[in-house]
Amino acid sequence: AQVPDSASLDFANTTFSIEMWFRRTGNFAVNYAYLISKGSQFALEFTSIDKINFDQDGSISAQSTTTFPSSDTTWHHVIVTHDPSAGQNNHIYIDGVDNTGTNNNNTFATNAVDLFIGRYALSSSSFGKGDYDDISIYNVALTPTQVSDHYTVGTTTHATSRLTQFSIGNSGNVY
Repeated sequence: AQVPDSASLDFANTTFSIEMWFRRTGNFAVNYAYLISKGSQFALEFTSIDKINFDQDGSISAQSTTTFPSSDTTWHHVIVTHDPSAGQNNHIYIDGVDNTGTNNNNTFATNAVDLFIGRYALSSSSFGKGDYDDISIYNVALTPTQVSDHYTVGTTTHATSRLTQFSIGNSGNVY
């Protein structure tokens, strides 16, 4: 899925959060499988070692401590936050819990690239094969309490069938 570039998506060095629910529907056939990307500005991706990276221009800003094997096809809630005024300014929350391992406090820039869900913005490959739902971008860094609350509310929704989800296949097609 593609969202046209907008000034509201250019974070420069501002505070923001990205939230989504996802579930893998198979093994990724690439080293990096992107969940969401705005080119060199930022990306949320699975690595070849099945961890989640939040990166800026190819540099890891934060990496999760949890791995997600391809056999894990349950829904997961992910929120990444960036707050340049905080000491540890990047966080990855998985299923309501701060799961940040590596944190490099990178500075984010702007660009004129569209936002892509399920693939890397500057390539027609590196698809994050799976189902996606409830994707939100905020101009604040959600607090740990807010993250936990969002997860708790979403667990009742994602325990049943989803009506609004969409899927990304091996070729990047949206279903």
